[in-house]
Amino acid sequence: MTPTATDIRRAASPAETTADGRPLALINTRESDEHNRLLFDGMREQTYAMLSDIPAVAAVQKLGLAPLDPGRESIVVRAEGPFGVVEREVVIHRLQVGSTRAILFGFMGYYHLWSQASAGRLSLNGTNEFTEILCSVLSSLRPETLFAVNISRLVRSPWQAARLQTAMFDNVDKVSTGVADFHLTGPNAQTGLVLFSTLAMAAAMERDWIVQRTLTGRVWRASQGRWPFGKVAVPFGYKWDAKKRCPVPDRKCRKSVRAMMMILCTDAPPEELQRRLAEAGVLTTRPNRRTGERETVDALANASVLIARLYSHAGVYVCGEYLFRVVNAFRYVDEVGGIPVSRYPAAPGDPVDVGELQVLMKVGEPRGGWASPELKDRFAARALEYSKWLVEERGRTPQRPLSPTIAEKSARPALHAGLLNPLKVAGRDGVSRERRAAARGGKTIAPLTGRRWADDVYEYELKTTHKDAYQLFRWPKGRHRGPLRTIRARIARRGSRRRSGVK
Repeated sequence: MTPTATDIRRAASPAETTADGRPLALINTRESDEHNRLLFDGMREQTYAMLSDIPAVAAVQKLGLAPLDPGRESIVVRAEGPFGVVEREVVIHRLQVGSTRAILFGFMGYYHLWSQASAGRLSLNGTNEFTEILCSVLSSLRPETLFAVNISRLVRSPWQAARLQTAMFDNVDKVSTGVADFHLTGPNAQTGLVLFSTLAMAAAMERDWIVQRTLTGRVWRASQGRWPFGKVAVPFGYKWDAKKRCPVPDRKCRKSVRAMMMILCTDAPPEELQRRLAEAGVLTTRPNRRTGERETVDALANASVLIARLYSHAGVYVCGEYLFRVVNAFRYVDEVGGIPVSRYPAAPGDPVDVGELQVLMKVGEPRGGWASPELKDRFAARALEYSKWLVEERGRTPQRPLSPTIAEKSARPALHAGLLNPLKVAGRDGVSRERRAAARGGKTIAPLTGRRWADDVYEYELKTTHKDAYQLFRWPKGRHRGPLRTIRARIARRGSRRRSGVK
C-alpha cells in the first residue's frame, strides 16, 4: 500500500522550512542489497560526506545505522553549530510498498529516506516499488532540494525514469548529486530537465545492460557445461572439479545419497526427516561462512525449506541432470544465443510474460547410479507429488512449460516439467513475493519481532519462525549471526501442524 501524505508528514518532528513552508531538502540513501548492512553503511557514508558541512546533516551521520534497527520508533538527534545546541527526539516512520521497505525521518528541515531495495526490479503491475515510495514522499513533502550521491541511486529502470520526473515536477526545485546540480525551476529549468532526463535514462539503460550481460554470461557458461552457481553451491553427493569448473559425482557419498533418497520417500514431519538426514551424513549445499566447511543439515534452522530444496534436485539424483532456469532479461525476445524463451500461455489481453531461458546440464552419476531404478522411480514420484502440493496448497508459482529442445534431450522430461526449482520452492519468485506482500496488510505482526539488545560480549535479536514460535539469535559483536535456540510458545493448537508436506 502506497504511503499517504499524512503518513509521510508524520514521519518527522517539527522542522525548519523554507519561506513557503517546504522542507529544505530530502536526502535519499539507497543500496540494492536488501540484507547487507555493511554495503548500505558504505553508501550512507558516501551520501553524507558531500553534506558533512551542514550541522543538521552531520548530526544524523553520527547516528550510524541506529535508525535502521528493527522495532525502533524514534531516536534522539543532537546537533552542535553556530546556532547553539539542538537536541530533539525524531520519529522514525516506516514506509512499505509490496515487499519493499524504507524509513523516513526529519531533523531541522532535512528529511532522510533510507532504503535497501532495487530501483530497477519491476513488480507484476509494471512498477518499481522503491520508485513508488520515492514519488509519494516527493509529492507529499515537496522538498526544495533532492540530494543523492548519484542519479543511479534514484532510478535504475527506463520504465520508471519518466514517472520519477513527473513526481519531481513542481515539487522539487533542484536535484543535487556529488558531481552536478540539476535546476528544475527558474531560468535554467529546461537545461536541468534535459540533462537530468538524459542521465536518468543512461543510468537505467546501464543497469539493463549489466543485467543482460550477466545473464548472457551465465547462460553461456551453463550451455558449455560449466556450473553457473560456482563452487560454493555444489549439490550434496558431488565435489567440485576445478578443471571442468563443474560438480562431478563423489563415489564416497553414494551410500549417504541412497539413504537420503530412502528417507525422503517416507512419511514423517520435516523436523524428523531433518534429524534422519543428519544421521545419514547429508551435508549442506553451501559451506559455513565462518568455518568454510559444509555442516550436517541439522545445523539449518528451517527443516521444511531443507526438504523442499532436496526434492527440487531430484533430477540430479534420478538421472544426473540439472535443468538451469533463469528469468529472461530481454523483453519481447523469443530466442537468446540459440536458446528459445519459454513463457506461460497468455490469455487475450494479458501482458506478455518475460519468460525464462532453460539449459539442461549433465552432471552425471557414479558408476551404477546413486540407487536402484525402483528407488529412483519412488523418489521422482515423491518429488513431483511434493511440488504439486506446494503449488496447490502453498500457492507456489507453477513452472513455465518445458521447451521442446529440453524435452528432446532429457532422459526424464516429465520430471523436469513438474519439478519446482529451488527459487520457487522457497517462495522467492516474483509472483510469490507479490502474493505475500498483498497478504501482509491483513496480518498482525508478532509484538516482539525484531527486538534487539546486547551485553558486553554478545548481540541478540528475536525473530519469528512460525505463527506460534520465536527464535532467538545470538552472535559475538561484529561477527556472523547464528541461531541460539528456538523458544516455542504454543498459543492455540488446531490439530497437529507438523507434517511432511504431502497429503
